[in-house]
Amino acid sequence: MCKWILAYVCVAILFSYLSLLHPQARIVLPDYQRPRLAIELSGHIIFGLIASIPLLNFRLISLTGLACVLIDLDHLTVALGFPVIGNPDHSIPFAILSGIVLALVGPRRMRRELFAIGFIVLFAHISFDVFAGWLSFQLLLPLNFAVFTLSTYYWLLLEVVAICISLMAAVSVKAKFRGLWD
Repeated sequence: MCKWILAYVCVAILFSYLSLLHPQARIVLPDYQRPRLAIELSGHIIFGLIASIPLLNFRLISLTGLACVLIDLDHLTVALGFPVIGNPDHSIPFAILSGIVLALVGPRRMRRELFAIGFIVLFAHISFDVFAGWLSFQLLLPLNFAVFTLSTYYWLLLEVVAICISLMAAVSVKAKFRGLWD
């Protein structure tokens, strides 16, 4: 599991620097204040854990909970003083890339679940962000720097989407072992 976490951290940090490609990069101040930090961390972990319960694998559930916090490593680029814009790790291309990397470093028999974790983490994380009042995201970064603003009620829809992805990954793996697919 340490290998999975290290791979996710590396992808998250490297992907963060893609925001430097924006032609009008600017410094965005860190949005975490100390009193709110514990709520942010625990909220992201809980939303990630809930979304991944259908995987029925303690290691995968733990990885998802932790990755829901690690996706915010893009804030590290701001803390280090780099002129970045937005949150690149809060994007669909990041979910695809992180899912691919997790699937490649994980065991072959768990590739479907590990690939799905990239998306489960994205949707569960954004779900809590919306729940906490952060409503604007650059979901297509670095392909497109447009900002998408979500309604405050989308947090529930996003968490349900994360749970559904988790369910689909679990069902597809069980079907594979029964010989229904592949």
